[in-house]
Amino acid sequence: MKLIHGTDFSPHAGHAGQVAAGLAHRFGDSLVVVHAFETDRLEPLSARVQQSLETQLRERLAHHVEPLRKETRPLTAEVHRGAADEVILNQLDPTQARLVVLGSLGQRKPGRWFIGSVAERVAEQSPVPTLVIRQEGPLLAWIRGERSLRVFCAFDYSDPSLAALQYLQELRQIGPLDLTVAQVDWPPAEKHRLGIRGQQPLDANPPEVQRLLERDLRERLASLLGAVEVRLRVEPGWGRADLRLVELAENDHADLLLTGTHQRQGLQRLWHASTSRGILLHAPMNVLVVPESRTNQQTPQIPDFKRALVATDFSPLANHAIPVAYAALPRGGQVKLVTVVPPWIPPSARITRTAPRAPSRSQHKQHLAELTRQLHQLVPPDAASRGLHTEVEVIEASEVAEAIRQAAERFDAQLISLGSHGRTGLSRALLGSVAQDVVAHSRRPVVIVRPPAT
Repeated sequence: MKLIHGTDFSPHAGHAGQVAAGLAHRFGDSLVVVHAFETDRLEPLSARVQQSLETQLRERLAHHVEPLRKETRPLTAEVHRGAADEVILNQLDPTQARLVVLGSLGQRKPGRWFIGSVAERVAEQSPVPTLVIRQEGPLLAWIRGERSLRVFCAFDYSDPSLAALQYLQELRQIGPLDLTVAQVDWPPAEKHRLGIRGQQPLDANPPEVQRLLERDLRERLASLLGAVEVRLRVEPGWGRADLRLVELAENDHADLLLTGTHQRQGLQRLWHASTSRGILLHAPMNVLVVPESRTNQQTPQIPDFKRALVATDFSPLANHAIPVAYAALPRGGQVKLVTVVPPWIPPSARITRTAPRAPSRSQHKQHLAELTRQLHQLVPPDAASRGLHTEVEVIEASEVAEAIRQAAERFDAQLISLGSHGRTGLSRALLGSVAQDVVAHSRRPVVIVRPPAT
């Protein structure tokens, strides 16, 4: 494998080169140092002048990399004509390159479309991670084994953030990491996703939302990182996520801010704000950007379902989904049985002509208690002997599909099991819009169970 380091001979590039050489030595990789030069296309250089310029640049590059040869071997130094980001990207075969290391400064020649720093443009297109150096001291001390590296990882459950977490395995080859993983959420969206009622604090998540978000993040990290010690930061963000993440990383005194990137281009970048680009622009510490493409190279893993949610209206056809949910789980798994009923409406809010037929509040409570008892009766007799645990919940809601999705989010269900159709209530609804809504809008796997053939 090899590391690619782009240089423009600036002090920032020199600091980045020291880090690149140290990393290459510790990884056992070769180091390729690249310098690119552009000429004005309106006044092209003669062949003689261009050759003379390239000779001077090669001599300057050889002098520039001489200190790096003491840190790592083999090392090659190359001069190429063209835009710096394009030259660097041309060096990146993902089967051979491990990492790109760049200084924080460096601009393309003026007049180019979408002008940005070389680091930004490389990170947005590179098939391998890009490390942008702003404070080389902590990285060099870590490479020399003098201290651990304080890493702050931005996480949002997307493929790019999963790729960023996976790259931690490579960083641990160099030295110990002091890891913080942070999630910035938008409180109104999370409150609605989880179906949590009540007032929204202006400076925090509601306590129940905070508890569930921390639970989900803790469990996800445990499945990805194992028993690695990690600090969790789940924080509300009412504005731009990139600025909030940079603020949190500064408060954590991070040496390295680790983030994934979707690498959106053109109009996509205009329609979807790039968190990674904002972090590159504003973070005062070192930044490591990992592309989404790294997750696409991973071999698909067989999921290990531990929690399943089943919705029913107690009809035989809807209840066919219940044993399927239990069958999908290993010993120690949890199943949640739910049913959805309309909420009770106080007399003052009822339509007069229907009021005589509407139940009282006490009657409604009795009805909910009876439904809870019936849900318990639907638990398969051999569930306990299989080591499977059951929770039940009667949900009061007007929108059935939304209530099912929200219950699955609160339970952190890894599987939703629904009957394909029934005769009344929820089962009849599942024949059409409810099942379609759950399948279309839930981010969790959904199994639709058809009744047995007769």
